[in-house]
Amino acid sequence: MHLPNFPQVKRTYYTVWTAFFCSLSILLTVGVAGLLAISTPALVETDEAKIIADYQFFDRSDALKDVEAALASAKRDGKLLMIVMGANWCHDSMGLSARFSAPEMHRLLQSDFETVFINVGYLEYGREVLARFGLYAFYGTPTVMIIEPSSERILNRATQKRWFSADSYSLDDYLAHFGGFAKDYATNDLLLDPDTRASLDAINEFEAAQAVRLYKGYAILGPLLRTFEDHKDQRTTDSQLELNRLWSEIRHFRMTLISSLVSLRARARANEAFELPIYPAMSFEGE
Repeated sequence: MHLPNFPQVKRTYYTVWTAFFCSLSILLTVGVAGLLAISTPALVETDEAKIIADYQFFDRSDALKDVEAALASAKRDGKLLMIVMGANWCHDSMGLSARFSAPEMHRLLQSDFETVFINVGYLEYGREVLARFGLYAFYGTPTVMIIEPSSERILNRATQKRWFSADSYSLDDYLAHFGGFAKDYATNDLLLDPDTRASLDAINEFEAAQAVRLYKGYAILGPLLRTFEDHKDQRTTDSQLELNRLWSEIRHFRMTLISSLVSLRARARANEAFELPIYPAMSFEGE
């Protein structure tokens, strides 16, 4: 049994599996018959010529150097720093690039932000940039980080998950969401009391441990994605099912984790009691 031959569209950044990481609604928990019965989603063609170079996911030989330069520019010009971590195979990354390239959105970004787009490849790149700002992992693509340049504080942790489905939002949604940061960020944080800081430190330690687990999964999943995309003639039903199985397992973990982290940090800042969750071992972790 072979997987269906999906239509090819010139420079189309969409295949059946690309939607998974970008948090679309196809859940591959069905059996082989159910998988093959799913009609091919409508292909979304992205005209690369219409995407401004600033919003494309080029391979960067020294991404951290580019980020430092943009951070310095943001400080000098009174802007916010925006880092977008995505991939050319990701439907939602391409959707975000297209929205950003719309004239009115481009004007907003040019006025209020210094932007750096980073290609995460097949889940293996970008960790040094995350570490630079005290983050432990990216949980989906595209990951949008908005940073206040003087404090180097990330302003949008609570809403990062939203943009994993970036292509599902309208241009008006983009303008409303990103237009608010330039007005509101200055009052976004308060000095933390020692108890709150201790609670947040405990959550950070918990996240760091879970990120190690997540990257173990990425190290297995990334090569499977690369092989599936680069060697279409070698696709088999078994390889498709294994990719889907591992993808679903890791997706459940990362989406549960990021939701828990947002909730835990909100409770800590409100001085409410919380309990760190315990997640079962994934299949690649052994007993």
